[in-house]
Amino acid sequence: MWGLFNAGNNFCIGAWTKVGPRSYDLVHTFYLFDGANAIGVSIEKSHLVVSRDGNRFSGTWNQDNYDLYENLISGTHFDGTIRGTRIAPGLEYPFPLPL
Repeated sequence: MWGLFNAGNNFCIGAWTKVGPRSYDLVHTFYLFDGANAIGVSIEKSHLVVSRDGNRFSGTWNQDNYDLYENLISGTHFDGTIRGTRIAPGLEYPFPLPL
């Protein structure tokens, strides 16, 4: 079933808003494809907290997939935790990479 939701050469569009000190809510959407045809839309939402130095974040996310008629596709709700490290010139590279 995962192949059904392969984003392939897809793109996403999204927005974020500050909801507290170093705390942000994000939302982004992208199309779902079955081969060459769009069959739905995925909506992913995240709540992230950025470290005091601005170089790391952690938070939660969830994703729901809808067909092109705005119906939730059964069995396609996902959620979890997320974390990341900023990569930029002059910063130490984050080895070992987080799993």
